[in-house]
Amino acid sequence: IPAVMRELAQAGKLHTSECYVGYDCFMGPYNGGAAHGGLDINMPNGTILTTPIDVDDQFLYNSLAAGNNNNRWSGFRKWADKSIWELTVCHLVDMLVPEHIPLKAGTPFATTAGTFVGAREHSHFVWRIYDQQGTYFLDPWILMHEIWAQRAK
Repeated sequence: IPAVMRELAQAGKLHTSECYVGYDCFMGPYNGGAAHGGLDINMPNGTILTTPIDVDDQFLYNSLAAGNNNNRWSGFRKWADKSIWELTVCHLVDMLVPEHIPLKAGTPFATTAGTFVGAREHSHFVWRIYDQQGTYFLDPWILMHEIWAQRAK
């Protein structure tokens, strides 16, 4: 989680106004249209991201080097109940670790908020869970809020 967001949490500020242009939260209308399905958090270009949980595998699934318009990363964690959490972040600048290696929680893995960001420098977060019943998109704000609450202590 970026240091800028930790500072906001410590200052008691955790608000959707920090989501891109103020409405790009999980269910907010992306560009005034359909539900966003992710969480855009404003942060400066070059902000260092750290893993919020242990990650078993991680890689760029889109990259500028491959000709895509954005660097998009996914990290996966398989739990004992066989469910899998996928954490995705878009608008990365550089990877700080090699792909396809496990990472411990708190590991700096990328710099962000600098590719194909549109009106404001930001990162786009998605949280997906795969289990026996299907695939679910969850509001990343839930995970972020808990992480920020723990780190602010």
